[in-house]
Amino acid sequence: MRKVPEHIKIKVPVWGNRWIFLLKYTPENVAAAGGKYEKSDDDALAMVLPMGYGRYGLFYKDDAGLPEIAHECLHLTHRIMGDLGHQFTDYTNDEAEAYLFRYIFGIVIEKLKQQEEKRCKTNTQNKQKKK
Repeated sequence: MRKVPEHIKIKVPVWGNRWIFLLKYTPENVAAAGGKYEKSDDDALAMVLPMGYGRYGLFYKDDAGLPEIAHECLHLTHRIMGDLGHQFTDYTNDEAEAYLFRYIFGIVIEKLKQQEEKRCKTNTQNKQKKK
């Protein structure tokens, strides 16, 4: 199992001990997670990469907005459910998918917001030290 670069780790409860790693979307982080960063990735704001053993990387760039994060959280939802054998055949009963998506999207946004607040606080403290 690869060592994951600096990240935020999120456990997805109930769903077979699945983990999501939030990582900056850089060539180095993608390679460290076992993926290949393509030239076309320069234009992408976010991406999901399966990392094996019930682990998934959600890579994001600083200018990724809610639509990009929601898009990737839907991919995460489908990957987790698909890896656990869920068949997407009954579109009249997609509550399990909706609940899992809501959980993933909510916790990812919460963690990214906490990280941004921490970064802003650190920047403010550093500016004050320079004065």
